[in-house]
Amino acid sequence: MKRLYKSLDVFVYYFKNELKLIFKDAGAVLLFLIAPAIYPLLYSIAYEKEVIKDIPVAVVDLDNSSLSRRVSNMIDGNELLKVVCKSQNFAEAKQLFFQNKVKGVLLIPDKFEKNILSGKQSDVVVYCDAGYFLLYKQLYTGSMYTIGTLNARIEIKQMISEGKTYKQSLIQQEPIKVNSVYLYNPSGGYASFVIPGIIIIILQQTLLIGI
Repeated sequence: MKRLYKSLDVFVYYFKNELKLIFKDAGAVLLFLIAPAIYPLLYSIAYEKEVIKDIPVAVVDLDNSSLSRRVSNMIDGNELLKVVCKSQNFAEAKQLFFQNKVKGVLLIPDKFEKNILSGKQSDVVVYCDAGYFLLYKQLYTGSMYTIGTLNARIEIKQMISEGKTYKQSLIQQEPIKVNSVYLYNPSGGYASFVIPGIIIIILQQTLLIGI
């Protein structure tokens, strides 16, 4: 028992001395106490909104038709995108992009409505910066969802004009419906899914540097 008590006394003695040395070292205090408190706070603030929404984009409408204006309004109505500039000049939208005032440009070409009404295929060109993965993903997703919705509306309208009912047209347009279930991350957010793992790695690295 005496040996045990003596060992505990030695342990406590060195433990206290080490604590004193740590608190006397500004670098150790920074790495062991301040950094582990600041890092989680900074990363949590950066990803506070969970999912990026209302990404500013410019729409260049070279057709200026009722259908092209509807596309522009549908893009603005998408929760992921926010149209901050509507123009008929691509150079103006390009300048806004390089000034970082918009994160992407959607170009509606000339004769857009005419080609669709005559049964021809028409393109909506999406320019986005793939260097920022999160912005690129959300901008691309929002654009594809909007164009896909418009395509479905046009197809259903054509089938109704051929004499089919709305329900028949809806089923024929989408014969297989996909029901997505997000496993492990039901909110689809970055802060609640990615950040906890990243914070653990950063803290381990910080403590290793401190040691």
